[in-house]
Amino acid sequence: MQRKISVFSLILATALLAGACAPVKATRGNFLDDERLRTLQVGVSTKAEVQQTLGTPTTTDPFDPNIWFYVGEKTSTTAFFKPEVEARKVIVMKFNEEGFLQEASAYSEKDGKRIETVDKKTPAPGKEMNAFEQFLSNMGKFNQSGFQDNRAGQGQ
Repeated sequence: MQRKISVFSLILATALLAGACAPVKATRGNFLDDERLRTLQVGVSTKAEVQQTLGTPTTTDPFDPNIWFYVGEKTSTTAFFKPEVEARKVIVMKFNEEGFLQEASAYSEKDGKRIETVDKKTPAPGKEMNAFEQFLSNMGKFNQSGFQDNRAGQGQ
């Protein structure tokens, strides 16, 4: 009986540990399916129709309100590891001045470019002081005779 309980406990613990390592899948943004995109027609669909079909755009072009972006990403995360991008899609909708769809473009992660950030720091002018130097430099800067007590109900 004791042996059956320990074998059962071992199997249960193994199943729980294996289940904890199952990947967690997540969709971020507005990941549009091709079926909804096919319902839109260039030169026919309006901004209102596009918004009704696809939803509110993720962002718009800051310099041209007639360019809409729909950005979506599917990721998979296993345990504590960094999430892996399974799919990324960016849909760009361009409208003419009358509000009709002029152009629709789709981009995936293959179309993206990796941008390396620079770790350089911009120096700020002035002298860098440690805490002790800051303390000493403030000595005598505050005049006690000019001090007023501004607490509520006092000093009046």
